Amino acid sequence: MERKYTVDKALFLQIGRILQKSFKRSWLGKVELSVSGGHLTIDCEMGGGVVPCKGDGKASAALSATSFVTLLAPHGREKNPTGEIPLVFRLDPPEVAVDKAGVKAVGVTFG
Repeated sequence: MERKYTVDKALFLQIGRILQKSFKRSWLGKVELSVSGGHLTIDCEMGGGVVPCKGDGKASAALSATSFVTLLAPHGREKNPTGEIPLVFRLDPPEVAVDKAGVKAVGVTFG
């Protein structure tokens, strides 16, 4: 089972890049991604942000900092990202994926 959402690519990458470049991965700890009420919340020990998203239902997942950075890596060289990026939460195996990468999640839940 999976849930699919779309988020603003520029905002998603902006939050991710700020966290990635401002802090060591060990400082970030687990990165929580949760979707509820039309918003994706990205949260970790050092901060986070909220990005509007499209899609139905609630979903959440916990990622290691390394896994979160891996989600961003394929888009690392994009200077001015535009448009939307798909975000998929999968239950079995627990995984979070974007258009160009998928990573193992510590846990995925649907509300």
